[in-house]
Amino acid sequence: MNTPTQESPGSSTRPRRQLLTSRQAQDLLSTLLDEEISDNSVVEEPSTISDEEFELNDGSSLSSRSRSNTSSSESGERPLIPAKRSKPSTNKGTNRPRSKPRSTATESVATGRGDAPSPNPTIDANGWTRAADGTEVGGSRFRNLNSGSQLDLGEAATPYEFFKSLITDEILDDLVNYINSFAGVVLQKNNPLKKHSRLHQWDPITRSDFLRFLAILISIGIDHRPKISDYWSTKSYMYTPWYSKQMPRNIFQLILHTMLHASEPNTEGKAKIEPFVQKLVAQFQPCFYPYEALSLDEMVIGYKGRFVHKQFNAAKPHKYYIKTFGLCDAMTGYVVNLLIYFGRHTAYIETQDRNSEHAIKVFNTLLEPFHPHHHIFADRYYTTFALIEFLWKNGYNYTGTIQVNRRGFAMEWKQQRLTHMQAVWHYKEDVALSVTWKDKKAKKPCHVVTTCGKVDYVTVQEGLRQVTKPAIIQSYNNNMNGCDRINQQVSYYGAPDRKTKKWYKKIFTWILEVAQVNSHILHTLSRPEGTKPLPLAAYKNLLVDQLILVGAPNVMPALPPAAPAAPTPPAKPGRKYVNPAEERLSGNRYLVDHDGLDRQCVYCSLMNKKKRSTYYCSGCEARPHLCPKECFRKYHTDRVL
Repeated sequence: MNTPTQESPGSSTRPRRQLLTSRQAQDLLSTLLDEEISDNSVVEEPSTISDEEFELNDGSSLSSRSRSNTSSSESGERPLIPAKRSKPSTNKGTNRPRSKPRSTATESVATGRGDAPSPNPTIDANGWTRAADGTEVGGSRFRNLNSGSQLDLGEAATPYEFFKSLITDEILDDLVNYINSFAGVVLQKNNPLKKHSRLHQWDPITRSDFLRFLAILISIGIDHRPKISDYWSTKSYMYTPWYSKQMPRNIFQLILHTMLHASEPNTEGKAKIEPFVQKLVAQFQPCFYPYEALSLDEMVIGYKGRFVHKQFNAAKPHKYYIKTFGLCDAMTGYVVNLLIYFGRHTAYIETQDRNSEHAIKVFNTLLEPFHPHHHIFADRYYTTFALIEFLWKNGYNYTGTIQVNRRGFAMEWKQQRLTHMQAVWHYKEDVALSVTWKDKKAKKPCHVVTTCGKVDYVTVQEGLRQVTKPAIIQSYNNNMNGCDRINQQVSYYGAPDRKTKKWYKKIFTWILEVAQVNSHILHTLSRPEGTKPLPLAAYKNLLVDQLILVGAPNVMPALPPAAPAAPTPPAKPGRKYVNPAEERLSGNRYLVDHDGLDRQCVYCSLMNKKKRSTYYCSGCEARPHLCPKECFRKYHTDRVL
């Protein structure tokens, strides 16, 4: 085996010199020694390595220079210049060069469970260093024993009682007053009313009317149909008499599309909805105090209409959305605080530093009603070292994912290359502990930082295999899904998916859905241990029945018929319309008659044709107007209209 040769420092072929300090030269010598050992070559003692391999700018040798005082050398020494080493010779019989031995520095980077490399004591420019096994930062100081539901309604409490604890009679009365006040403004603007305007049917509503309106709004979220008017359709396959018994179609649409208002009539901008949301969220907090772990994340409200602060993100379930910041209990998913984003008009609580970054303002606003010592979980959108220091100084623990290019974090993260299931731990000044870990399916490693954790691993069951992963990553996975769970439950049976041109109505229906999910969580917590929780859909069905009983005690929910029968649509206002199938198809009782009244042909209108006729059937009780040519025969003989 050919041994590499060394060129003389004074050779004419010497390349451009690289300046090194004495400490760097000593580290390089030790690295070269380790490479020779790993290559199983015979290596002499370090004392036999020629000092001529490295020369100094002042011409002195390395050995004489290393004898000098360390403190004086670090302050005044000149850089070192390494001489070029010749390339290793190729193997006999092949043109392929000899394989490069694996560096021990690389082995020390890739650490995992069971490996025990010596930690690198080097501290980078941001103060991060490698963490040894057993390194621990922070600790849990949360001692609130009153976490959980603060309501004492008993095990037999109904869904309506929990819903009423969040949306109180005071909030309902305020909404009724706002709706009636805004209706007065609308009627005044449209005075005089057009002949066929629906506004002729408007009367000021009461709390009972609004409860029935809420019951229908919840019901249409469960029973989804393409259009609002379909719930009042008289088609045989769509006809549901329950809706018309609770409220006429025109009145419901007037409230939903025209009169619905949650503030004073003349307010503009965020004042249309933000005071109502803040009042409702303030009612959420006395009913439930969160446990130690809290998750903070975006809660999106899908909206494609015109709104100056509308956001776009193609990766979200709704590409166009209204952004809100939500703070949820990580264990139950209960929403304890909300903040709607209105750009520079967002209602942040100012910190002592007015120039603090956006993440600090969001956290300071949402955490303001709660005691310290909670453990906050958030994603990399919020994680900055300034936020970690802010929470640490205020008594909060924090765990979150990281973007490696953020200032203040370990510079080594940008160049790390890990293999499957490798983990690298870093540590900074008793403030934060971080781990870089690469899972099997991930293309890039995951970076997580925490102020309360230790270098430890846990084994979890994922499908049919057991996976060993860092403990703080498993803690993040278990506690970060609070806001995502709420977004998922709101999307199941929510009325917010209905299109509307008014952005504040979108927020109104969304916050009502959040209130229902919160009340369902309170209802679940009140049930005795070992009892199966009530599903959200079943909870909503019970809530609808109880809202109807409270809002209209004389109107009972319609029961399904005992035997299938042809439905009888309700009579339309102003006209008597009775048209059961038995009468329409009974023999030859129909007789063509004529009068001077010009009305739409009943059969043609079903075919979306606008034809009028002065002829009607005098044999039918409803006296429907029909075209004398073909409509009489088809109307009385077609089984399905």
